[in-house]
Amino acid sequence: MMESQRELGGSGHACSRCLKEQATHHICHFNDGMKEHLELCDECAKKWNKSNAISIPDLRDATCYYCGAPAVSGGINQVWEKKVRGVDFHFTCMPCIENYSRLFLKRIETISADLPPESQIEEISKVIEVIDKEVRSMAARLKN
Repeated sequence: MMESQRELGGSGHACSRCLKEQATHHICHFNDGMKEHLELCDECAKKWNKSNAISIPDLRDATCYYCGAPAVSGGINQVWEKKVRGVDFHFTCMPCIENYSRLFLKRIETISADLPPESQIEEISKVIEVIDKEVRSMAARLKN
């Protein structure tokens, strides 16, 4: 029997693996080509990380990649993002992810879908590099 939200505390989501502890990690990944969402407790997340050879940083103490504010979300960098940022994972605050998303959606439309995949990645990497600089600049202006 699963505990109630009150017994679990916090978000009220039980770990999708052990079904006992409160879920503190939300993981979205592809398993055999299918998107899978996991809500895991600390212990099950550690086991999942080891079995999948990936280390997912903890959001609780994370800061925004752009401005250093407390982060509200994070994600594994895609090939084109990793190429520019040089890291596997990054976190963001809400204002910075909103600015990034708005700029990205506007600029991604300029990249031709007719390009071969390698060229698309190269073009997207260039866009990411420009957008990252713009978001950092926007965040710096807001601080001043």
